[in-house]
Amino acid sequence: MRRLLLLTLIAFFGVFSLADAQSYSESDWQMAFNAKVTRGEVEVQHPTGRIDILTNEYAIEVDHVRNYLAGIKQALQYAAAAKRKPGLALFMDGGEDTAQALDAARKLCAESEVRFWLINEFVSVNDLVAQKGITAPPARQSPSSSSVRTATEQVQTVEKTHWMNTSSGVRHNRSCRWFGNTKNGRYCRPDEGRPCGQCGG
Repeated sequence: MRRLLLLTLIAFFGVFSLADAQSYSESDWQMAFNAKVTRGEVEVQHPTGRIDILTNEYAIEVDHVRNYLAGIKQALQYAAAAKRKPGLALFMDGGEDTAQALDAARKLCAESEVRFWLINEFVSVNDLVAQKGITAPPARQSPSSSSVRTATEQVQTVEKTHWMNTSSGVRHNRSCRWFGNTKNGRYCRPDEGRPCGQCGG
C-alpha cells in the first residue's frame, strides 16, 4: 500500500513540477508541514546554524528527498546541539526526487534513529497554493491558462530576487557570487537574514 502511494506521489509531483516549475520553495514545504503537523518554531538561529523546525522534542531538518544524506547529517548535528531528538522531513517535488532515494532515506533514518516524515503524505498542493495566496484555477480550466501562468511568474519573481545561506543566515542578492550557490540555502525576501558584506544583500 505504501509503495502504491509512493508511486502515485512520484507520478503526480513529476507532472506538477513540469507544469508549475519551481513555484514552491523548500521554505513553502517547511511552513506548510509545520502548520499542519509539527507546530514548532521555524528557522531557529543556533550557534551551529539555523534549525528548520524546532519542537519540544525534535530538531527537524527539511529538504528534498534527493538531499537525504546531507539532511540526516544536519538533523543529527542540530539535535545534538539543541539537546533534542533528530528529525528529518523530506518532500518530493521534481524528477530528481526518486523512489530509490526515498527508500534509502527511510532505511538510513531508521538505522540512525532519526524520526522520518515524508511531507507529501501530510501536505497537498492545495495547501501550498493556499499558503502562497494564489487562487487555484477551477477544475475545468486548463493549467496552462494565462491567469495561472501570470500568478506563477509573480511568485517566481518574488522568490528569486534574494538567496539566503540557511547555515549562516546571510542574505545575498542576484549580483553576488553566492546567490543560489551555497550548500544550504533557499530563496528569501529582501528583509530576511543578514545582508552579505560583499553584495549588501
